Amino acid sequence: MYNSYKFFIITKEEYMDLDKFKYIVCIAEEKSFTKAAQKLYISQPALSQYVATIEDQFKTKFFDRSCNPLKLTPAGEIFIKKALEIINLKKELWRDLEDSSNNKIVTFSIGISPNRSPYILPLFIP
Repeated sequence: MYNSYKFFIITKEEYMDLDKFKYIVCIAEEKSFTKAAQKLYISQPALSQYVATIEDQFKTKFFDRSCNPLKLTPAGEIFIKKALEIINLKKELWRDLEDSSNNKIVTFSIGISPNRSPYILPLFIP
């Protein structure tokens, strides 16, 4: 039996390059556009332009630029939290796919009566 998947169309406004989430995370970690650009090996104007595009897309600011060092706005804190979750999910997805392609994942079935399972299964499954 196959699972059915629903595909949907992503509009230009909804599209975000997930790899670039790390740009905003890096700025938050470094508390500086310049330091983050150096760490990411991209120009500072390109990084600023990317952040401005994302901020325009969400119609909010992620960084309080009046502070030195930079501070996250409440919206920025939410974005960073969710971006880190997405980045970690992406890493987990790649790891799981790699494990499955390397035959590291094994599926097996156990048949046991319901009356005996509470006594026998704990011996095998922690």
